[in-house]
Amino acid sequence: IGQPVISASGNATCAGMDNGTITVTGPGSGAWSYAIVDQNENITVQGPVEGEVTFNGLAAGAYRLAVEGHAGCGALVQDVMIDAPGPLDGSAVSQAASCADASNGSADLVVMGGTAPYMFAWSDGSTEEDLSSAASGVYSVSITDANGCTAEVLDISVGAEAGPVASFEVATDLLPLSDVYFFNTGTYGLNYHWSFGDGTTSNESEPVHQYVQSGAYTVTLTSSY
Repeated sequence: IGQPVISASGNATCAGMDNGTITVTGPGSGAWSYAIVDQNENITVQGPVEGEVTFNGLAAGAYRLAVEGHAGCGALVQDVMIDAPGPLDGSAVSQAASCADASNGSADLVVMGGTAPYMFAWSDGSTEEDLSSAASGVYSVSITDANGCTAEVLDISVGAEAGPVASFEVATDLLPLSDVYFFNTGTYGLNYHWSFGDGTTSNESEPVHQYVQSGAYTVTLTSSY
C-alpha cells in the first residue's frame, strides 16, 4: 500500500455526551472499507467509499480503527482515543451575614470539571463566580462552561449571625437648645451612627445633642461590627 492511514479524533464536548468523532482517510486512492470497534465490541462500518469518512455520535473511550481495501492484503489497524472533560460540577462554602437585617453574607464557589471559561447565573441575579453582598437565605447557581455544558448547585444556605443589638435611652428636659443625652444600651457594636431626625448625625457612642426647634423627632441608631 505504501501510504499511511490519516485519522483524527474530535473529543466529546461534555461528560456523558455522545458527540465525539473519528475522521479517517484511506492510504492512497481507491475505495476503502472503514470500521471502528468500541470498548464494548460494538462495530460500526462505512464503505467501501473513496476519500474521507467521519464516524459521528461517539462516546468518550478507546476505539480500534480498521481500514481495508479489496486487494486481499488485510486491514490496517489503529487505536484511537476520544476524550471528554470531567463532569461539570460545583460546591460552595458560605459566610453568614453579620445579622438578620444585613446584606453582607457571601458564598465562595469552586467549579470542577467542564471546560473553562465559565459563566454563572445566581438565583439573585448576580453573574460573578462568587456570591457577595448577600442577605441570609437559600441560593442556587447555574454554571455554563465554554462548550455549553451546564450544572446547577442548589441549596446554598447563607445564614445570619446574632449581630450587634442597637438600643438606647434618652435623658432630656425636652426644651429647645437643651442638652439631650443619648445613652447607648446596645451590645456587640463597634461602630455607631446616630440620625437625630433633624438632619444632623453623629458617630459617637453616646452623643449629646441640642434641638433648635420644638417638635417630635425620630432618632435612629445603627450599630455594626
